[in-house]
Amino acid sequence: MSLDNIFKEQIDNLMSEDWNISLDPITLEVKIVNKRGSEMDHKTLTYLFDKLDDFMYRTKEKEFGPDRREPIDEFTKKRLNLKDYALAQDEIAPYGRVITEIYHDDNEILTINRFTVLSKRKRVSQDFTAHLLRDEAEKILPTIQSFVDSTKRENK
Repeated sequence: MSLDNIFKEQIDNLMSEDWNISLDPITLEVKIVNKRGSEMDHKTLTYLFDKLDDFMYRTKEKEFGPDRREPIDEFTKKRLNLKDYALAQDEIAPYGRVITEIYHDDNEILTINRFTVLSKRKRVSQDFTAHLLRDEAEKILPTIQSFVDSTKRENK
């Protein structure tokens, strides 16, 4: 039996039960208990959520294709007419490759995107994405400039 089938069987078993979450107000201990009184321990719940997350990730990749694992290439920049593209970060960390990109497009939206390609799991973790309109970018520009100027002075 494959891991996916075992996982599906476990999910089916979980879904066939009514689970309740209870909190002991004195010890602040949280328990997940079914109507028969069987308790689900935290490690099992964490494991199931992790497997569910993996299953959803694989399903998304099958449906929509794999997430990008590299900085945007020149062809894509031209095809999407990205302007002022900056690769702010492309570093190898102990847990994976961290990529941060900044650009804007024909829709007048500034995008700041940071993602990590996780080494062990060979998957992408979307760390941060911001989409700013011109007025929003204008509002934060003085703060960004002040930050850059003050940290330059402090590091001299």
